[in-house]
Amino acid sequence: MSEPVLKTVKASFKRGVTKAFYEEAQEKDERVLKTKLITDLFDLNRIMKGENFAVKSFKDSYYVGEVNLALNQRDGFGVCIYENKRHYEGSWRDDKRDGKGYELFSNGNVYIGDYTNGKVNGKGLYKWMNGDTYDGEWKDGQKHGYGVWKNT
Repeated sequence: MSEPVLKTVKASFKRGVTKAFYEEAQEKDERVLKTKLITDLFDLNRIMKGENFAVKSFKDSYYVGEVNLALNQRDGFGVCIYENKRHYEGSWRDDKRDGKGYELFSNGNVYIGDYTNGKVNGKGLYKWMNGDTYDGEWKDGQKHGYGVWKNT
């Protein structure tokens, strides 16, 4: 087991977590080793050495990154990889995407830019698989305000 996950396990034992958590951590450790970043938005190796590093499992995805341990929420930088090959890496707050982020959708489309409260908000670039792009402003997940659309 790698040092960051082991560190999380040891901290959890101090909080009274059972052996089942330890066994789950071994499985999660394998996911950490397979996690590869697409961007350079943050340094996963640095985060893995931090006190707030964790691996979280969800119904259709897993998350590797910083968490708010008291609230058990994604908080800080991390990467979430979905079973359908969707991939998000970037900033989180209160268990929602918030700040700079990169998202690769299962259909191959890509968004890189700002998120607020779990939605695309602010400035960002969306690129479709066919090469079309929209570079501009977004509000609540929709193109909004000034932007440049380029067709290929």
